[in-house]
Amino acid sequence: PQPYRTTEHTSETPSTSNAPKEDAEMGNVGSSQPKNKTGKKVVTQKIETAQKTNVLSLTEHSLEEIPEHVFKLSSLRTLDLSKNKIQSLGNISQLSQLKSLNCDDNRLNIVALEPISKLSKLQTLSLGKNRLHGTGGGMGDKKPNQQQPHKQQTQNANVATPSFPYLPETIKQLKIHGNALPSIPRQICSVKLCRLEKLDLSDNNIAAVPSEISNLVSLTELNLDQNSLVSLPPQLGQLKKLKTLSLRRNHIRV
Repeated sequence: PQPYRTTEHTSETPSTSNAPKEDAEMGNVGSSQPKNKTGKKVVTQKIETAQKTNVLSLTEHSLEEIPEHVFKLSSLRTLDLSKNKIQSLGNISQLSQLKSLNCDDNRLNIVALEPISKLSKLQTLSLGKNRLHGTGGGMGDKKPNQQQPHKQQTQNANVATPSFPYLPETIKQLKIHGNALPSIPRQICSVKLCRLEKLDLSDNNIAAVPSEISNLVSLTELNLDQNSLVSLPPQLGQLKKLKTLSLRRNHIRV
């Protein structure tokens, strides 16, 4: 049999001398990041394109953090970070022109949301399927267990529970579904959110709707599906613009 021979390819391959530096700048996505036909990494090309379109989608890239180059897109208006492994929003407050932010299906907790309050032009915010269930300052939170020893209750009281941050007054659409929230954070029912039109609180553990819901005077859609509600406050009737109220899979009896 003839000996196996290898053929040499004469086509030039791109230099990889700068690869480690590029990976560090583009976030913790690793060398396995998918590449397109031009040989450039997908995330890198998307960020370059966003410089022209002001729209950036980084959904499903297994990102553990937001690439630093994203924060340099000062004119960015739409950012989709859904379906990643992000735990921090970093310097997202630098995106002063941002109007739409999708952070669904990540690993964000309450503390990580703080920079959002500085996005003064934000209109659409989606935080579904994160880790926001440890909220403090909720309306309808359960009282301390009376059977607990007094010393234990005192220790619990001294532990500061992070509060849901106040959101930009410009918010019109807000989604916080699938976070196992035990109650509706009072910051969401703030009179400052008088422009809020659509609110999705479905798939949580909410047991009561606070009377302060009447502060949301522009609300047209309210989704409370899959919660633990047994009744509704009469203040809901004060929402003159409310057209859609969804209450499926609760415990309300008429």
